[in-house]
Amino acid sequence: ATRNGRIVVVLKLPQFTLPGPRLLDLYLAKQYVRILGMTTVGILGLFYISTFVDLSDKWFKGQTSFGMLAEFLFWSTPEWLTYIIALAVLLSALVTIGLLTRNSELIVMRACGISLYRTALPLVVFALAGSAVLFAMEELVLSTANRNADRLKHVIRTGSPQTFGVLNRKWIVGRNGDVYHYQFYDPRRRELNSLSVFDFDEKAHAVRSRLFAGKATYAPVAGADGPVPQWRLDQGWSREFGPKTQVKDFAKFADRTVVLEPADYFVTEAREPDLMNYGQLRRYVAELRASGYHVLDHEVGLYRKVAFPFVTLVMTLIAVPFAVSTGKRGAMYGIGIG
Repeated sequence: ATRNGRIVVVLKLPQFTLPGPRLLDLYLAKQYVRILGMTTVGILGLFYISTFVDLSDKWFKGQTSFGMLAEFLFWSTPEWLTYIIALAVLLSALVTIGLLTRNSELIVMRACGISLYRTALPLVVFALAGSAVLFAMEELVLSTANRNADRLKHVIRTGSPQTFGVLNRKWIVGRNGDVYHYQFYDPRRRELNSLSVFDFDEKAHAVRSRLFAGKATYAPVAGADGPVPQWRLDQGWSREFGPKTQVKDFAKFADRTVVLEPADYFVTEAREPDLMNYGQLRRYVAELRASGYHVLDHEVGLYRKVAFPFVTLVMTLIAVPFAVSTGKRGAMYGIGIG
């Protein structure tokens, strides 16, 4: 183009816009969300009613208060929602596609060149959103809620606070590489019975020394950087090894003070996978594995925390073809068979 005898160069840049939801997507989303909301509220109400009926006798007998019962229902809601969301996604997809099939709307969409995959795209998006919600609940809410609900349920049913078991890990690897072995740990007195401490030579891959004590009592002292994990050993001996496990030195003692791992390092609370999030459970499994425990059940719980949120996507992929196959028989037929 020219202007006043001068050449003007005009550049037209293409406009890039992200594809947004179309009218069909909004129509399906509105119908899907309405069914999802009704299903979630309805099933959650059934959980509330059945649980209240189950525990109401404790309230009527004066063994618990209504406030504690309501608090238990509040903390139990996140766990119930994890199961309800998976079921609600399945039912919502069945009903939504089933209604489209029954009203011949799906046939009209096909006649207009819209495939079933494109029609089901909003449902898949909602399924992925449900997976994200489930994963966020497991990481941020579910572990705390389950612990509180488990504690309140124990108080409501028994009237006494819940106590937790302690795992006595007889073999454990220290932070500096030393290996500890003991027969029993008393968490109240913080005493280790028949304690052995094995010091290894990393280069030679052999035992460098062994320290044994009939009883070790935790007696921390104040230090410049905080408490020093000091232990008082009674009735023990120490043995140092040379090349080819030859004994270099052996000495008995009646009382000795050494610095080892803190007392809490030797104790792990016995916890269920449902009472921890992914990070806590992964650290718990690592601690148990280092102590020689069989961790298969806890590893299954760890992998379940990753796999379970995708149940909404699996349910949707199953529901869409199943709802189409029901044809004119309606959505309720598909729900009944499912």
